[in-house]
Amino acid sequence: GLDHNALGAWSPGLHIDLASFQTARTEAAGFYKINGIIDTNVQLYDNIGEILESMNGVLVFQGGKYILNLKKAGEVSTKTFIHDEILSPISVQMPAKDSKYNRVTADYRNKVSGTDYNDDISIVDNATYLTEDNGTELEGRIRLDLVDDETLVTAIATYTLNESRFQQTIAFDAAHTAIRLACGDIIKMKLDEFGWGPDDGYTNGKPFRINTMALNANNSISITATEYESSIQLI
Repeated sequence: GLDHNALGAWSPGLHIDLASFQTARTEAAGFYKINGIIDTNVQLYDNIGEILESMNGVLVFQGGKYILNLKKAGEVSTKTFIHDEILSPISVQMPAKDSKYNRVTADYRNKVSGTDYNDDISIVDNATYLTEDNGTELEGRIRLDLVDDETLVTAIATYTLNESRFQQTIAFDAAHTAIRLACGDIIKMKLDEFGWGPDDGYTNGKPFRINTMALNANNSISITATEYESSIQLI
């Protein structure tokens, strides 16, 4: 959802959807706490990415404004797709082994260690995932320079671990009416042949979060999306 090219046209204040930022602040209150140093020598795009990683945020540029949303439980889908609205074969990609984890190590600067904020780590394991992976340890590593609270670091590491198990990605072309959607939106795919129908426990379809959208020459919309699992969200 973070548009690299759009950030090049950044104009403070003019292109910000303040209402979305205010809503995100309310939703994050009491849970997400950012405390660290932003290196101004680093590209703006990378700094914003680091902030978003520290708060499970999604930043999109739509209608001439930057809109901030937080990943959270119970997000409502904005569209349910059925066969008649899909104009191409659907590509389904399962997560690669090297992107699935059963252990995540998070590096951070621990405020409890004193004024020097010494580097520390938080390690999260999942025995169930380890069994599913036939006992092979699959470790991921993240660094959270803007989070100094061990409880929050552990929570984000746990989310990273769980999210890695839900990385089924789809790609398809939709009718031009899909232009009303936006990156970050939750959509549902109601397709029985993929196991995304009522008989498989998906009464209204399987939920996915839109990653990218592109307008094609024939006015169709190319969409890629990754599965959305409400139960693993932190807020």
